[in-house]
Amino acid sequence: MPKSPKILQNFLQLYTIIIIIIISLLQQRIITSSSSASSTCDEDKQVILSFPTFNPSNCKHGGELLCMGAVTPGEGFLNLTTAATSANTESSEYMTSGRILYRFPVQIWPASFCTSFSFRIFPRYNQLNFSGDGITFVMDRDNKFTPNQSNTTFNQLAIEMDTFKNEWDPDGNHIAIDTQSSMKSLIAKPLNSSHIDLKSEKQIRLKIQYDGWTKVLQIYVGYEGNPLTSFLNYSIKLSQTIPKHVYIGFTASTGLLTETHQLLDWVFTSKILPYKSLKDNKRRDTILVSVVVPILGCLFILAMIGGPIFRRRMIRKKERSRRIQELERQSAAAASTPRKFTYKQLAKATKNFSKDNLLGTGGFGSVYKGHIVEPPQTIAVKKISATSQQGEREYLAEICTIGRLRHKNILQLQGWSHENEQLLLVYDFMPKMSLNGYITGENFLDWTKRCKILTGLASALFGS
Repeated sequence: MPKSPKILQNFLQLYTIIIIIIISLLQQRIITSSSSASSTCDEDKQVILSFPTFNPSNCKHGGELLCMGAVTPGEGFLNLTTAATSANTESSEYMTSGRILYRFPVQIWPASFCTSFSFRIFPRYNQLNFSGDGITFVMDRDNKFTPNQSNTTFNQLAIEMDTFKNEWDPDGNHIAIDTQSSMKSLIAKPLNSSHIDLKSEKQIRLKIQYDGWTKVLQIYVGYEGNPLTSFLNYSIKLSQTIPKHVYIGFTASTGLLTETHQLLDWVFTSKILPYKSLKDNKRRDTILVSVVVPILGCLFILAMIGGPIFRRRMIRKKERSRRIQELERQSAAAASTPRKFTYKQLAKATKNFSKDNLLGTGGFGSVYKGHIVEPPQTIAVKKISATSQQGEREYLAEICTIGRLRHKNILQLQGWSHENEQLLLVYDFMPKMSLNGYITGENFLDWTKRCKILTGLASALFGS
């Protein structure tokens, strides 16, 4: 099978390069939504905090956590609030709230981060379908504690797992993203479609990822032990929402109905990004699409137009290759046929077909002077034009007919080559040049020389 033309090869290489560039750029701008995800955070980020479990020492003086309000530490968990376990309850169990914060502020932009935690919510034993207000992951500007701020305004990022239906909520089992007030969520989505019940008393895992390049916040949710599902995506510029350094943690409240909010583990990872990641990339994406789509369209049109042409060329080249291979097979069985050269041999012999070795140019190609080492010999190499169909026919005719003739008055064909899409014929070198130079040149031929030439031609034609 012949090789593709260089122009087509360059075209295909260019097309491939453009596709690779497009894919790489889009991968930096687009988060691919998947049906499931790992419950752990990416390993390429720095671990800021990791609590595989909790114990009372975490909340003590010098511990890594600030535990405020109704927080009750235990072995393996932290209760932000605690519901009554019997009918005898105290008024202090109502309208309570608890707050847990990591003691040190964390840089949140420019950065990408991930946090994963698991929790359980236990409604009061006899409240049936009623419950408290739920639990919220927060990123706050300070580490102060303001009890019962669920219905007040604030300036923080909050992802709330809400278990109580207020008049502004979609239901009593949803996840929402808030920045100014829980009464005006940026987005709220019920969990019923995910078959997750926040009040099921089962251990639930939540994973929150933020890509600082694409400015997309992605939330995954699932029961512990099951694969997490992609639940909510939201575009938000944190640099315009919260301070660069924030305190991260959890809040929970009971309202008029008691409820236990229990935190079981928590990990937070982050990767600091360059400041250029804060820039708005929508314009760049628009330019990318406006430039790439026309280019792809043009390439597609060129492929549609050039495809049939290329196909015809390949058919012709395949047919020529078949004829040449057949010729080689026949030549291999004959004893007096010319020899086959490699393209490398002839390129070396003619100094890579340099202009200094050019002897002349005809209708079907150019002739170059060359020197081969084994056996030592001066040769003339005719390089037939790759675009000349008539030259191709001449090439085949030379090998099939003249190449088999041996006569002192006929220029001997010494060999051929058809590698690298090149058709090359190798002849004996004529130091005194060709007869054409004497007929059309200034050299005068007397009648004796003319008679000798005619006699030689006749003997060659009649094989005598």
